[in-house]
Amino acid sequence: MYVNMVVFSEEDRILIKNWNELKGYGAKRLIKEFPTNGWKLRALNKLLRKLKDTGKTDRRPGIGRPRNMFVLPLTLTAVKLKHTL
Repeated sequence: MYVNMVVFSEEDRILIKNWNELKGYGAKRLIKEFPTNGWKLRALNKLLRKLKDTGKTDRRPGIGRPRNMFVLPLTLTAVKLKHTL
């Protein structure tokens, strides 16, 4: 399944934050002003809501898929082996 995700660059986040705070632009107005950036309305709304709630547009570290998805099964296997000895 292909997911069309919008990833905002650091410059995009700064631009969106400044135009929202200084000029009061919302998601639709930002899309009209910058049509070549390919931003999605829903993604902008989520970013603006995050900005309103936290005052930051940074990503939280550690959010997303783990780099090594086999850590948990391996640790469970190690615990089972330890108990069998």
